[in-house]
Amino acid sequence: MAISKSVKVAISLPRDTWKKLEAVRRERGETRSALFLEAVHLWLENRDRQAQIRRYEEGYRRIPESPEEVAACEQAAAALLATEEWA
Repeated sequence: MAISKSVKVAISLPRDTWKKLEAVRRERGETRSALFLEAVHLWLENRDRQAQIRRYEEGYRRIPESPEEVAACEQAAAALLATEEWA
């Protein structure tokens, strides 16, 4: 992952957390910067995913499935399950 411009950031961590991070960093052979960058990217992705889920849920609450749609889904699921070989 190429970084065009970087800034230095100082953070404080509990000592136990720091020790765990250092162990992971050494095990993976990565720099601290790479480890923290990966963690921040994962956090941002998770944050975006959670926002998408909230939007989906809000939309569902505004326009929930009709009883007919629920019945159609149940019929489709039953038909699909009937084709499965059960051991």
